[in-house]
Amino acid sequence: MLSFEHPFIKHFYQIPMTSSTMDEAELIIKNNSIEGNFLLIAEQQSKGKGRKGNLWHSPIGGLWFTLALWNYQFPPTMMLFMGNIIRKTLLQLFSSGNFQIKWPNDVFLNKKKVCGIICNNMASQHYHIFGIGINTNNKSAYLDGNYQSTSILDSLHESVDHKQLLKLLLDNISNNISDFNHNGLNSFIDEFNKHHYLHDKRIIVTTDYSSVEGKCHGISHDGAIQIQTDDNSIIPVYAGSITLVD
Repeated sequence: MLSFEHPFIKHFYQIPMTSSTMDEAELIIKNNSIEGNFLLIAEQQSKGKGRKGNLWHSPIGGLWFTLALWNYQFPPTMMLFMGNIIRKTLLQLFSSGNFQIKWPNDVFLNKKKVCGIICNNMASQHYHIFGIGINTNNKSAYLDGNYQSTSILDSLHESVDHKQLLKLLLDNISNNISDFNHNGLNSFIDEFNKHHYLHDKRIIVTTDYSSVEGKCHGISHDGAIQIQTDDNSIIPVYAGSITLVD
């Protein structure tokens, strides 16, 4: 088990097994008069959550946690901020890796998915919670939609010190969160677009109502992915599922 303290978090929880750290965090918030940021880690999850209810494979060896941030008024692009911070953190620790972000909620390593992020705003309790799964020391060769997954151990042949990774990640969040709250995506949009996995790729974005096909033209200042269609129109899409076109 991991012994852990950090000035950015007030409470730390660790459990060997759960269905989902997001579920556990929500129960803690709903069933307790709790205030302050907290971190909840599980050694493994039986029903780890991905976007749109997808299952996130979470065996022993990976880093599965929920970060709960209390009493912040975040812009709606918070998940993009979190993805960018995770990419930067992983690159600081593993400089040989080609870490990229994939809109809206994934981090890629050497063109394969290594991290997923989901979030939930529990407004009445003043909490934003972020479920984060990072394939670190686990074997991960399963397929996730269009994208093959990997782990840091598989790709870089280096083991991950989870305590070191979490400390640096929390350092980076706490050092950059005020700038993000004041300036939104303006604080990192150029960096995001520079390291965007989908940049210049031909994709289909499927929403609940329609689909758009074209070349990815980066993200806009309000977080929309911009699709350049064959007639050179730029169409912004704010939420949807991505399919790569060969």
